[in-house]
Amino acid sequence: MFLGVDVGTSGVKAILVAEDGGVVASATAPLSLDTPQPGWAEQDPEAWWAAARAAIRDVLAQRAGSRVAAVGISGQMHSSVFLDNSAAVIRPALLWCDGRTTAECRQIEQRAGGEAQLREWVCNPALEGFTLPKVLWLRNHEPAAFARLATVLLAKDFVRLRLTGAVATEPSDASGTLMFDPTRMRWSREILDAVGLCFPTSEDQPPYSATSLPQPPSSRASWRARLSWAAEQTMPAAPRAWARSLPVKPCRAGAHPGPYWHPRQSRAWTHSCEHTHCATSRRVCGT
Repeated sequence: MFLGVDVGTSGVKAILVAEDGGVVASATAPLSLDTPQPGWAEQDPEAWWAAARAAIRDVLAQRAGSRVAAVGISGQMHSSVFLDNSAAVIRPALLWCDGRTTAECRQIEQRAGGEAQLREWVCNPALEGFTLPKVLWLRNHEPAAFARLATVLLAKDFVRLRLTGAVATEPSDASGTLMFDPTRMRWSREILDAVGLCFPTSEDQPPYSATSLPQPPSSRASWRARLSWAAEQTMPAAPRAWARSLPVKPCRAGAHPGPYWHPRQSRAWTHSCEHTHCATSRRVCGT
């Protein structure tokens, strides 16, 4: 059996999948959303972890005695978990739908030297939902909390930390932080220097182990095949079959309101494309 866990906004879902791909058990543990002020959206990351444990226990109880061969985790993008040196949660997470960071977005664009330069560095404009504006909001508005900050994680990566003790992410979520360069597949020293944040790792080190990634199709494979492979690695489960039928052109990914997918080499974004998400391939990313 394979265990899947999705850290959503309204709940944490868990499923058990048989080797033939059939879903044999599922469970959901609900979550609540806090809105301290209009336009704000927060959740307690420890509530994600409690809900994940509850959903996992429930789904395993439905198939008592089943052996889990592997675990896959997905979750809401952009939402920012602030941890101190002991990996304790500093404050509630600012969610992907939180809109309090308009001033920080303007600050990022100004320090980058304009939107065009920002897109060169991280392939995205500064939007309120992204992670970097949330980090700057913490620095600007809660300096005592910012002084404790040691690690910033995304939702699924916080649950991964609690499950395994590993601090890590992957290119798809990293490209939603506004701190990752999807073209060069590395953290962007340029944007972090521009906004005055410490660089997290060596410049050329990606936020994942390359040996752990599924191997992409050959560079001689068609763009259609490579785009389909990229969708398989990063898209939510529901749009995957739909993506297999896509022509090779910029395309919106499923029901998500933002990202478009396009072969990376063309750098074919336009100002009409809201933002860029990266696939887990050094050859393909979405625009």
